[in-house]
Amino acid sequence: YETILIGKGGSTMWSPDGTRIAFISEDRWLCVAHIEAKAEIVNVAPINEKVKGFNWLNDSEFILWEKETQRIEGVLLGPIIRIKKLTLDGKEELIVEDRPGKGEAPRITFPIFLPSGTIGYYENAFEQPTGHITGERTFKVVKFGRLKSDSTQKQMRAYVVPSGSTGAGDIWIESLDGEIQKRITTGRLFSFPELSPDGTKILAVCGSLCGTCVIDLQGIYTCVGKKGYESGDTFSATLGPPNVKWSPDGKKIAYMYMTAIGEELETIGSDIYIENAEGTERAQVTDTPDEFERYPIWSPDGTKIACTGYYSHNIYVIKIK
Repeated sequence: YETILIGKGGSTMWSPDGTRIAFISEDRWLCVAHIEAKAEIVNVAPINEKVKGFNWLNDSEFILWEKETQRIEGVLLGPIIRIKKLTLDGKEELIVEDRPGKGEAPRITFPIFLPSGTIGYYENAFEQPTGHITGERTFKVVKFGRLKSDSTQKQMRAYVVPSGSTGAGDIWIESLDGEIQKRITTGRLFSFPELSPDGTKILAVCGSLCGTCVIDLQGIYTCVGKKGYESGDTFSATLGPPNVKWSPDGKKIAYMYMTAIGEELETIGSDIYIENAEGTERAQVTDTPDEFERYPIWSPDGTKIACTGYYSHNIYVIKIK
């Protein structure tokens, strides 16, 4: 496969039109690189420790979210949560801010990205580390996706209701308006659920089964990724969605596969693979003994995959079609 070296950094995100990649450079700048003109890298804005994540809002703006410790006269209050817009020329615009009082939890969540392309956040809600939203809540849309504004009941999200202290549990899906709620799995400890772009399948981690599974809406699962320990190998799908990603059409997955040796399974390398969502037609995308690729992410048209080298911090774009 043809590989393009983009630059150094991490947290790569494709632009909606698929022509550019945004990333955080090693010196903590939000940068944009044009794929076909890889020498052209534009610094958009410095990123400080308060910023917890970012993504493209459209082809000319970003959405980013911050979490800031709040103290007044030495008293520790609830963390400040901010959601902002950021233009390509570095101008910021506040979308919403929440400043909880002493002993209060934030009343807004970080942005939520749905398979339809809708982006928003919950208000008057409490977001658990697993993605489970509790409390009375209202979904505030920042950007509507492919569905019309009156079709919110069709815009679904997947989450886990934890069982015990592990954060894993049963998978549920629900509509933004809360009118549709359905339990998908029962009695299994799943985590990191991610609904497919067409809304018909869920990619999730299940340590008690095989690592990573594709689950249909009836709860039937299929193990995917390189499975088990084969000649000293182990697969990395258990690390969660950052290392396993849906293709834009929901027909394939891309994942990082680690090679390990010895009883302690010492990691010696990793490569990127792709395969069908049914677990068939596996293809190795990278073969680099001296590199440790991770965090695969598909371009919007499904013809390229970006990934990052763990040791080198190199950002690669691989043309797979």
